[in-house]
Amino acid sequence: MSINQVFVTVGSTKFNELITNITNPIFIQNLIKLKVKTLLIQYGNSDFSHVKTLIEDPQLTNGLQVNYYDFKPSITDDLTASDLIICHGGSGTILEGLKLKKKLCVVNNSSLMDNHQLELIKAFEADNYVVRFELEDLLIRFLEVNWNELKLKEFESNNGQLFNNLLKDHLVVKRKLII
Repeated sequence: MSINQVFVTVGSTKFNELITNITNPIFIQNLIKLKVKTLLIQYGNSDFSHVKTLIEDPQLTNGLQVNYYDFKPSITDDLTASDLIICHGGSGTILEGLKLKKKLCVVNNSSLMDNHQLELIKAFEADNYVVRFELEDLLIRFLEVNWNELKLKEFESNNGQLFNNLLKDHLVVKRKLII
């Protein structure tokens, strides 16, 4: 399955570092190498003004269609239309992507209070539901993943027990060991 559309979402918080990485010319060229046709960016409260002119440069984008917006009432249509979702580690976005059986590349926003997303991301990664990248690795390691052939575990969205077990096994147990 080829990757036609990549959707990047940062949710409602600021995640300037992710926006900077995915609009970096190296990352844009990586998408072109993968033959991605559309890059859709939901930048939320992140600073986007400095990259608008960069990603609108036809020499850089070389046929890659780049669309962007700050907020919409719902991003479900964008998630549904995309083959690969690159997102922050918010549980809502991850779960929605998993329910839609999408390939998820999750990037931790370590600037948030207590770095609280990291444990959840690692739990999903440990069970092969998502691919996790640190910001500093995204530009270098993105092409190491064969996104077209990648098979992640399908999440059973109607099985609430599965999610509870995931939380219990990976989050609750670790917290008890720390105490």
